[in-house]
Amino acid sequence: MIMLKKKKVIVILALIVVLCFAFLCNSKWGKEHVLYPFQAKQNAIKYIKEKYGFKPKVIGVDIYVKDNSGSPIPFLVGKKVLKNATLEMEYEGKKFKMYISWGDTKESYDTYQNDEIEAAVKQKLTEVLGECARVDFTEVWSHVFYNGKNLSEVLESTWHGTNAADIYMVDADLSKLTYEEMVDMFGENCNYRILNCKDRDSFEKIDAWETDGFLGKLDVEKYALYCKDYIEYRYTGEERRHYESGQCGQVLYQLVNGTYCNAEKGNIEDLSAWDPKGKLTEFLPSDRYIIDTDAQEIVLFVPCEVIEEAKKDKIRMIQLYTMDGSKDYHTLVWEKTKDNSYMTAKVLISGRSEISFVIGTE
Repeated sequence: MIMLKKKKVIVILALIVVLCFAFLCNSKWGKEHVLYPFQAKQNAIKYIKEKYGFKPKVIGVDIYVKDNSGSPIPFLVGKKVLKNATLEMEYEGKKFKMYISWGDTKESYDTYQNDEIEAAVKQKLTEVLGECARVDFTEVWSHVFYNGKNLSEVLESTWHGTNAADIYMVDADLSKLTYEEMVDMFGENCNYRILNCKDRDSFEKIDAWETDGFLGKLDVEKYALYCKDYIEYRYTGEERRHYESGQCGQVLYQLVNGTYCNAEKGNIEDLSAWDPKGKLTEFLPSDRYIIDTDAQEIVLFVPCEVIEEAKKDKIRMIQLYTMDGSKDYHTLVWEKTKDNSYMTAKVLISGRSEISFVIGTE
């Protein structure tokens, strides 16, 4: 009789434990820390075994949690644990990452072949462009196995379509490189930016300045003095910027996609014709440069040494121009170059005539 009671107690306790565990697993905490990590591990290991033929070791699991604290619907307020996870994995000493979702959307991406894919991209670039001085390649998360012959397919199958690279060349001939050729090699989602430096010294300067691993258009404008070309390939097409150097007095400039520029110093004149509202009354012009060019725009470089130290923070560059028959002006946005040697600003040309820019203080 006593043994029967003990068995009943054990069964009841076991049932309580199972019910508690089931309740815990079905709670938000349980889903985030117990149930979903277990499911993510099992699904991820199965995916890797099917794709590569080996069983990886799972080092860590990070379950995605959506914060609905701002929801106007009361029962939706709070956190929602998602069936999405990123995992850190390892096989034979090689660590890699994986993303997996097993809810309404089923997706799997991993970085196991990233080094192999990056090497293939660099090899292709070398075959087409010549030796690259530097390549910053975005990590590839792909769900397609790379077999050595399907590079563009692999790159097109990346997580969020990410397929980007910053490529630095030295005095290369990029005139024959086409958008169609780049898409054929690297996929329709390629976002490759090529900066062609004038010479090795120019590259070494830019290489030292460019430390964040992302080459943006604002960076390119600051580097224009040291560049021959900048080409950006995107899924929407390509953008090309060819630079030609020039100088007027102590001001250096780079033409963007232009064949000529006639620049000369002009007389300082009354600015009221361009400034009917009198907003430039405090502006004290010191130099005026008149420009005639077919370029899309001009990037100016004014040596800091020509400006008195006390006036550097007060310097202004004003562009004067005629557009649609009316005289107007705008203040150029300028910044110092990375080595603090020049102040640089961009002069827009398209649709404008009677263009000049004035340097002064206020």
